[in-house]
Amino acid sequence: YEYLRAGRPILALTDPAGDTAATCRDAGLEAIAALDDAQAISAQLQRFVHSPKDGTLPTAAAVDRASRRGRARTLAELLDRSTMQGK
Repeated sequence: YEYLRAGRPILALTDPAGDTAATCRDAGLEAIAALDDAQAISAQLQRFVHSPKDGTLPTAAAVDRASRRGRARTLAELLDRSTMQGK
């Protein structure tokens, strides 16, 4: 989450089917390559170098969700929902 909050370009080297990649896609990031796929990494690196902000910057909403305030808001909403279920 710290990387998202930094608002800097991100090139994610991770399992494209995993949770980290899903979090990246939810944040609007498209620069994702599998750690063991040299060809995909090379392609993403070339794209990253030529257009560092194209598909590599998180959305404002993702930055907000990753902030301490956003995480606290999510927790508060979860706690509110869990206490309302018994009523």
